[in-house]
Amino acid sequence: MQRLFLLTLIFLTTASCVAKEVLLVKTRNDFNERDDRLYLELDENGTPYELVHRAYDLVMGVYRLEDLNKGVNLREYKGKAVLKMDILNFDPETGGEASLSYLEGVVPTARYGSMKFNLQKHQGRWRLFQTGDDRPVQLLFFRTNFSTVLGVQQPTGIKEIRVLKDRK
Repeated sequence: MQRLFLLTLIFLTTASCVAKEVLLVKTRNDFNERDDRLYLELDENGTPYELVHRAYDLVMGVYRLEDLNKGVNLREYKGKAVLKMDILNFDPETGGEASLSYLEGVVPTARYGSMKFNLQKHQGRWRLFQTGDDRPVQLLFFRTNFSTVLGVQQPTGIKEIRVLKDRK
């Protein structure tokens, strides 16, 4: 009986110390309808320490938050960075500013656009907000920019990003 109690106690203690993933935002595109998700990995105290990028159920990348001030490529296509994320001035208590840079096109030269976000706690949960808006972002939908290259229509960047937000 004491053994069972001890095993149960160890299990409960271990389970409470396990890191937790919190969905930050979903992304989807009209090119291959791929469903990507960005998660924040939280420690046992609820403090975020990593950003996890998943496509379907595969881990595409794990990034320490302190490394994101240099920026990380979330998506590449034919050797070009298509989607890059930076999180500047991140504080584990208050969050930080996030920048999403995206390739708009490569014809005649590479052009990049960007969107600004805030990563912060909202009702006790970490969420992503578009700068200047008080509703959390739920989904980023990327519309593909196509160009004709050598007579063949090919994806060459992101034409538009639609931001779907939670209701208040």
